[in-house]
Amino acid sequence: MLALDLHEATLCRKCGQPLAECTDPDNDPDNPDATSQYVAEDPTECFSCKALVRSEEKWSKNDPDQAPYMIHTVVRVAKPPRRRRKGR
Repeated sequence: MLALDLHEATLCRKCGQPLAECTDPDNDPDNPDATSQYVAEDPTECFSCKALVRSEEKWSKNDPDQAPYMIHTVVRVAKPPRRRRKGR
């Protein structure tokens, strides 16, 4: 775990890029002399995170005093089959 800790210490805590690169002025989009820059890609929707947020919102409405201390988890399960409407 020491090697992992040492490696993670070289990364930006927010974006995960190497600090030596993402803090280099040569990569600053506001630097007119920069040789490169970072650009944002289109976001990806994480359905696991979506379920977590919904759970957090539900608990914060139902029990606002306890909600900040709740640890939410999700698991992937098979989706139940859709019911067919009568007459179709």
